[in-house]
Amino acid sequence: MMENRYEQAKKVLECILDREWNFRGDAPDELFRQFKKRYPQDSDEELRELIDFSGSRYFLRKGIPEIIAKGNHQVVLSLGNGYVGKTRVKIETSAHYASSTLFVYEPGLVETIKVLRELHFDVPEHHYVELEQTPEGFKVSDDGLSFVIAADLTENRKYLIEEVNEPHFESLINGAELKQQLIDASRTLQEVYDHKNPLYRITVNDHVTGEGPQEAFRRMFFTQIDHVTNKGKLVLGDLDHVFLFRNP
Repeated sequence: MMENRYEQAKKVLECILDREWNFRGDAPDELFRQFKKRYPQDSDEELRELIDFSGSRYFLRKGIPEIIAKGNHQVVLSLGNGYVGKTRVKIETSAHYASSTLFVYEPGLVETIKVLRELHFDVPEHHYVELEQTPEGFKVSDDGLSFVIAADLTENRKYLIEEVNEPHFESLINGAELKQQLIDASRTLQEVYDHKNPLYRITVNDHVTGEGPQEAFRRMFFTQIDHVTNKGKLVLGDLDHVFLFRNP
């Protein structure tokens, strides 16, 4: 059943990308003008190639109902069937988000999921998939680095998903338990960072402060909040902050 729902989510993503390609309007021309200002030394042909990425660009209108969240560099789409789609967006026009089907995510994230599970973290369903634009339309296939299809942590908006923050530990019924879970999780990752776990190694991508990588570890987690019971659950959701590898 889960496999069928996942396959359906891939089809939904294909339909969204096909529809949005037909509504891209003058977004490619607007991007060209942006790049022309940014790289005036480059020829028009070079800039067109940069924008097109050999025909692998796709566009999402900013107001479409499938967009349920927008972070600094990531857009989250509802795909139904218990799934969301996530893509990194580094450039945009006045009306569109623009991304590429080529290597949007790093290979290290695939290994990171495997290691997190070996470290006994509960990692929600998470697929890195391939996007390809064909004459018949966009195709989504397994085992790529173009896009993420992941479990919908809101469970069809039953739960509120927020970045972990101190008020959760005070306001939620099980706040003290959540805080201890975050401490324990951070300790497990810190042991890898400090080379105290010889099986693995870790690279921290951002949010390293003078006090160490604890902020990066915290940002990997969200609080899944049930408003009916006023209880929360610590869930992994943002895996981009670290890379974890098995030592040879």
